[in-house]
Amino acid sequence: MAAVEFRNVSKRFAAGTEAVRNLNLAIDDGELVVLVGPSGCGKSTVLRLLAGLEEPSAGEILLDGKVVNRISPRQRNIAMVFQNYALYPHMTVRDNLAFPLRMRRTPRETVARKIADIAGILDLRELLDRRPGQLSGGQKQRVAMGRALVRNPSVFLLDEPLSNLDAKLRAQIRADISSLQKRLARTTLYVTHDQVEAMTLGDRIAVMERGELHQVGTPAELYRRPRSIFVARFIGNPGMNIFSASVLRDKDGTWRLRTGNWDIPLPPEKLPRGGSPEALRSIRAGLRPESFGSAPEEGTVPCAVRATATEFLGHETLVYFHIPGAQVATPLAARLPGHMTLPEPAAELHIHPSALYLFGGDGILLQ
Repeated sequence: MAAVEFRNVSKRFAAGTEAVRNLNLAIDDGELVVLVGPSGCGKSTVLRLLAGLEEPSAGEILLDGKVVNRISPRQRNIAMVFQNYALYPHMTVRDNLAFPLRMRRTPRETVARKIADIAGILDLRELLDRRPGQLSGGQKQRVAMGRALVRNPSVFLLDEPLSNLDAKLRAQIRADISSLQKRLARTTLYVTHDQVEAMTLGDRIAVMERGELHQVGTPAELYRRPRSIFVARFIGNPGMNIFSASVLRDKDGTWRLRTGNWDIPLPPEKLPRGGSPEALRSIRAGLRPESFGSAPEEGTVPCAVRATATEFLGHETLVYFHIPGAQVATPLAARLPGHMTLPEPAAELHIHPSALYLFGGDGILLQ
């Protein structure tokens, strides 16, 4: 096992592209951290830096407190699983699992024992004599994971391991990985662009954009307290609704959020701190899709909407809408119970003001 730490790590390629910028991230021994972000944000580069396949341009990478910048990949005892499985097609599953052990000249009896252990853990016993061409996508992924785990690595790296699988298989393999992590408690860095994988798998999630780390926290922390608009939109499915608004103070001292024909009184805990009156006239507001209701409740405020589309998903219905009088190019989304629909395009949704998030002009959370 091993703890991992990135200290002020940057990576600039020869062409001048800065893929990673001043990364500071610590992964505890036995923890599974998911590195998530859109394509091109630098997350796979971080994985390659830790594996030793790339060398940082600045900063230090530590394994159990020891700087490993100039230590070869083989000496780091790190195992990596790729999205394309990287199995040897001419070898059986048994031989694919045994390959990294044989390269280390491991005794034959030890190889047989370790293959039996991993095959049992990953439910591969019935597949040991098959070749990769005879396996399903999910079976190939389990073999790739087994080949990485069989040599007992200090750190386990997974680079978009489920991207080649269909939705049903992704859910199954996610459950397998989660169960395996709880059983083996391997220090793991998991890279994905899929926020559902991040939310369901990670002890903590690290969100990246354009080479920079935006926020690190538990799935609940990132969902309930995103520090920026980027995190708010990226975490959640659908992501948080973001729209332009103004915060104004009435003569009676009441603070209100206004956009289009919405006029929502702000409770004390939502009052922005440190913002000038001028700055508060041009902010961004956020609401999660599940913050809307189709009927009034105690403390809610009715808000007119103009529905443009609905998606019935069985257990829920997603309603897409515009705010009358507001300049919003992309429709907002509301998540309602599956049996509910809006009776007509011009309707009302009900919002509890405590569900609002306020972001400044720089996209950072104000409260």
